[in-house]
Amino acid sequence: MEAERFTQATGVACEPLIELKTAIPEVVAETAIRAISEGLTNIARHARAGNVTLRLSELGTELEIEIRDDGIGFDPQAVQPGHYGCSGCVSASGWREGVWRSRAKQAMAPAC
Repeated sequence: MEAERFTQATGVACEPLIELKTAIPEVVAETAIRAISEGLTNIARHARAGNVTLRLSELGTELEIEIRDDGIGFDPQAVQPGHYGCSGCVSASGWREGVWRSRAKQAMAPAC
């Protein structure tokens, strides 16, 4: 899982909290892995974090990804021109109070 790879690569503790009752469709899983990887990469590069929490949960038929860290944070208004950083995450999902949340709007299939 991405959390283990992140911890092995950076030495930063990453606690995965998986709260799923249904199977994730493959297309949603692929997108989720890319989003998680991008979030963790940004933390490794910029946050100076000591701890990270990665939570996957369901909100009805949506998958919610939440990544929290105890790093230094950043000011989205101070991002230099030509550097997009998390701006795509902000517009597509959302950074709120230092927490990134993303919701996949594709239906989740019941677990077998």
